[in-house]
Amino acid sequence: MDALKDSLNAMAEMFEQKMSEFQQGLDNGPITNTSLAAEFNSFRTFVLSAMNTLQRQGEFLGIEVDRLEMRRRRKMLLVHGVSEDKSEDVTSRV
Repeated sequence: MDALKDSLNAMAEMFEQKMSEFQQGLDNGPITNTSLAAEFNSFRTFVLSAMNTLQRQGEFLGIEVDRLEMRRRRKMLLVHGVSEDKSEDVTSRV
């Protein structure tokens, strides 16, 4: 799960860096085509919403895995304070 979060973070950083570079190019040079700026903004909005969706899905998967593990553990019983010998029948002792 941590690998998924790390790759999402790396992808988000890469997109942010590339979009910043593109934005600087638009800001520094004369814009003759205003649709280029509009396309950039729509692409940026799309990428950020996709990243947010992926991040929420990763969080949901983590919660679901935790829930399944807790459900599986319900059938376990831990007994503390009972001494144990190597040759004993643990079930009858408990």
